[in-house]
This record gives sequence, structure tokens and C-alpha cells, in this order.
Amino acid sequence: MLARVQERATGASRMTLYREGARRPVRVDLSKVFSATDRHVEIMRDDPSET
Repeated sequence: MLARVQERATGASRMTLYREGARRPVRVDLSKVFSATDRHVEIMRDDPSET
């Protein structure tokens, strides 16, 4: 199962958060957030139902 999930990895490296009332969005470098583990895989929401 893990191999099938990893095949569908998005490869996302950044996330942008838009906060209500904020002047600018917050940009998060995901490689820094998840650098402590190699077990994080970002996939699209509908992908699990298609496997």
C-alpha cells in the first residue's frame, strides 16, 4: 500500500496560507517542516479512493 501512495506523491515543497485580515499570505517551506522524517507523503484528496 505504501508504494502505491508514494507513486501519487504531489511533490509539493511549499504551502501558502491566506489568513483573513492579514496583509500578506504566509509561505511555509514544507521541506523544513518535515525534514525530521521521511514518512510524510503529500497526495491529492481523491487519490486514496482511486487506488
